[in-house]
Amino acid sequence: MITNGYDFSVLFGLESEANWQLTEAIRPDITQVISRVAEAFFAQGKLPPTIKQLIAMAISEKNNCNVCSRLHTAALEKLGVPKETIERCIINPDEAQIPPAQRELLKFAVKTAKSPQEVTTAEFNRLRDQGITDEEILEVAMIASFTNFLNTWFDVKPLPVE
Repeated sequence: MITNGYDFSVLFGLESEANWQLTEAIRPDITQVISRVAEAFFAQGKLPPTIKQLIAMAISEKNNCNVCSRLHTAALEKLGVPKETIERCIINPDEAQIPPAQRELLKFAVKTAKSPQEVTTAEFNRLRDQGITDEEILEVAMIASFTNFLNTWFDVKPLPVE
C-alpha cells in the first residue's frame, strides 16, 4: 500500500530513468516539487492508489509514453494488481476484472486526458450514478492532467534512453 511520505522516485523506479537523472542533476528543485505533487496525487486523496495507478497507466499507454506506462505498470504490480487486469484495462476496460465504478472512472480519465472539451454532463451523471462524488471526479481530472504532464516530460529525451 502506498502511504504518505513515500519516495516517488523509488516507488516508480525513477532513479534509473535518464530524464529523471538529468532533471535531478540540473534542477533538483524541480524534481522535489514533482515528487511532492506526485505524492499528493498518488498517495493522498479519496481514490484508492490502485485506481490512480490504473488511470496513469492507461493514459500513458494512450499517449504512447513507454517509460511512464512501464513505470505505472510496475507500481500496479507492486500494489498487487494482476498482470491480466492491467492488460485488460489497456485493451478494453469494460472487460477488466475491476468494479464497474472503477471502469467508468478509467474511461472518463482517458477521455479527460485526450479530449477534455468533449466530456459531457451525461458522463458526469453516469459517474455520479455509480456513487462517485464530485470530489473524486475532480481528483480523476487532476490525475489525468498530471499524467499528461509527466508523459510529455518523459517523452522529451535529452539523453539517450534505452
